[in-house]
Amino acid sequence: MTLLTDMNFSTLDILFFALLFAIPLIIVFVLMPWWIKLARAHKWVGNDIHKVDRPEVPESGGTVPAIAIIIGIALIGVFYTQFANQVWVLLACVVIASVIGFIDDRKRLSAIVKIISVTVAGLPFLLADAFHFIKLGHPVMPLMGTLQVTILYPLATPIIIAITSNAVNMLEGYNGEGAGTCVIVGIAMLLGGLIMNSAIAVIFILPFLAACIGFLKFNKYPARVFPGDVGTLMMGAMIGGVMILGGIEVATFCALLAHIFNAFYVIVSIRGLRESHTIRIKDIVVLEDNRIQASVQEGAPVTLPRLLLAFGELSEPELVTQFWKLSIMGGIFGVVAAVATAWTANAAAVAEGPLLGIYIGIWVACAVVFGILFWKNLRLRGIASIMIVLLLAGLGAIIIFGTFVIPLSLQMPSEFLGIAGLPKYAVQLGFLLIVGGPGFILWYLIQNRYFWRTIERFKVTFSNRQTQ
Repeated sequence: MTLLTDMNFSTLDILFFALLFAIPLIIVFVLMPWWIKLARAHKWVGNDIHKVDRPEVPESGGTVPAIAIIIGIALIGVFYTQFANQVWVLLACVVIASVIGFIDDRKRLSAIVKIISVTVAGLPFLLADAFHFIKLGHPVMPLMGTLQVTILYPLATPIIIAITSNAVNMLEGYNGEGAGTCVIVGIAMLLGGLIMNSAIAVIFILPFLAACIGFLKFNKYPARVFPGDVGTLMMGAMIGGVMILGGIEVATFCALLAHIFNAFYVIVSIRGLRESHTIRIKDIVVLEDNRIQASVQEGAPVTLPRLLLAFGELSEPELVTQFWKLSIMGGIFGVVAAVATAWTANAAAVAEGPLLGIYIGIWVACAVVFGILFWKNLRLRGIASIMIVLLLAGLGAIIIFGTFVIPLSLQMPSEFLGIAGLPKYAVQLGFLLIVGGPGFILWYLIQNRYFWRTIERFKVTFSNRQTQ
């Protein structure tokens, strides 16, 4: 990982950073009105289903921020030639994801086909590492240090891109929801990159942030354009790509918790992968005054919108604000994780220098902001608590894994590892599943009980309201 402190930045670099942010932002502002007219002319429109009159809104607006991001990435390659190989790999990933998304907007690919297709966007990372075009680093875990997964990590990159792309895609549906949460994730990644001293994470996330902020102007309530799958899949692929190249995996995972939670609950509740338009029983109901209410129908999917609305109906902007706050909580977890990871990687330097006070100060600031959000937002307390339980369970697994499993696997005689000689990282992975599996099952049981108790409580409240 290229360190920020090794870059020897000058005034010219600061000017370039400003341009790297300004140029994609201007591109979105200039091209989006043109795209809106083009989409209407070609009948690339969809109904805004969360409004009573279901107005037609131009789709595939994510094409414009995709263009802006691609140009921004290319500019990085021009100015920082040492990152040329990483630029080519990330460009390939973003272009492939955008093309798949645009095809899906026009042809309606099935959920399975879409997921398999998006894994192709992750192949550039695997192939580039295999042919030594780039060298992927090893993920660094808080309290545990660097994971020695030389072979497994590159093999996992297509799956990682598929997960981030589809997680972002599944949390899109309300005006400003997807773009707003991606802005928050991008800010958390920027802060995580600064804390972890990752030059690639900081530099490469700038055009993404600018394009998402620009797009949010046109996508916020009332939306003038929808991102389409070309936008959501591209944004998710960009997040995953910068995460991989910048070495900020743990911080990004935490920042994406709202997206990951929503995707997990949808998949579990509908028992598989399906496109939203094929789900006959919806999770919400639009009332006559355009306020949105949780569905009380049996078989309705369990989604984060349905859970948030179980505390009472909200307008669309109010519901989206709840998602933004939940994403901020995830972003706070990401910043905390970045500090813990950086501390683990440089424990000696932290103990001897001013970093100790800085890191503790960041943690205190994060705790204060999180505490305010937690205290003032009743709808978010349960979900935030479940997030904390998941992170604590993961932290416990990491401590057990680093303290006992890795030393044990390294001491195992070669005969124990099989006739052909099973690699030690495979043994470590198996132990990780054994250690982490029970914790994940316990978390699933806790969150499942919370979700259904909340939904059932809303059904009772709704029934009482109807009889009055």
